[in-house]
Amino acid sequence: MPELANDAPELLALLPAYKRARLVGLIICVAWPLLLMVMVATGTVKPGTAPLVGPAKQIGYTFTALVCIAAAWVTWRSGKVLKGFRELPAEERPRVVMRESVIYAAIFETSSLWGLLYWMMVGQNAARFVGTFMALTPLMFFLFVPRLHAWKLALEREDA
Repeated sequence: MPELANDAPELLALLPAYKRARLVGLIICVAWPLLLMVMVATGTVKPGTAPLVGPAKQIGYTFTALVCIAAAWVTWRSGKVLKGFRELPAEERPRVVMRESVIYAAIFETSSLWGLLYWMMVGQNAARFVGTFMALTPLMFFLFVPRLHAWKLALEREDA
């Protein structure tokens, strides 16, 4: 990352923690949902037989709402953390980057778990919904978890 050579030492100190956090997040939000998808596709996890009406449909709506709430919560929390990031002692910042990234990844992983539960409940009747729940996990990770640039801006912000 040659463009980082001119950046402040504070940002360079965050880089190892950021890279580790990103790797852990990728494992949680990409590798794990892929494994779950393979388990569903190969029949390792038996599909449910409930019809996609009534309570099963309402549970699907509830799972969808929980996924949206997770994204909203991560957006809110990351905004708060980034806003106060500059005031943190320099030695604590890498730990915060790691902690927050892993928390966000774990929160987004619940989308895959909702998909797995829905598969076990409804099965083939909701295969496209199950796939969507699982596909949302990495998508939300890439969209909502702050990248290095966001942490850099948080360090530079005067009004934090």
